Amino acid sequence: MATLRPFRDYDEKDVINLYALNYDYSTITSWDTRVAHGRLVKLSTECWKNDHEIDMIGHAGDMHITGTVHQRYGVKSKVDLAGAAEAVLGMTLNHVAKLDENGEQLKFNPRKASELEAVIEGQPVPIVTRGLFLIEDAALAALNSGAGPDAGSDLTSGADGGLAVWTSGDPVIGKTLGQAAGDLILIKLEL
Repeated sequence: MATLRPFRDYDEKDVINLYALNYDYSTITSWDTRVAHGRLVKLSTECWKNDHEIDMIGHAGDMHITGTVHQRYGVKSKVDLAGAAEAVLGMTLNHVAKLDENGEQLKFNPRKASELEAVIEGQPVPIVTRGLFLIEDAALAALNSGAGPDAGSDLTSGADGGLAVWTSGDPVIGKTLGQAAGDLILIKLEL
């Protein structure tokens, strides 16, 4: 899977903050099993509707304390991870996680979630639709005997929100702007 590296050049006007990730959150059991940033997403069947309001997504978790109220709010509109050759809405800028690297629940420490560039279940995940990004992707870099895709190669969505080199008939979502340097590739995302 592609991982976003620190070099990013995009305009905030190209970021959509309306959708939460529609995902099986029971599979996120540690920081290592999070949904990493840099994943391609598509509109879900639960996409935005004009009657959607901020939604109370329940109490703060397994911790019930008598005489207290634990309110958490989220959004009803959802996106799914894009599959191979599917129409893409954009790429996630933040991780989707439940726990930090120490196993502590992020819902009790929103400052730590922000420092880790992570959102938790039900919160909107920032989705970027165009820009320049340095990504780390071992599968893409392994193409052409380890030289990676050629500079100027068109990209499309791969399995499970990943990137793939374009083949005939697939929707083009961007292109590579140079050869791979190790596992690092500079891409231009343009949806």
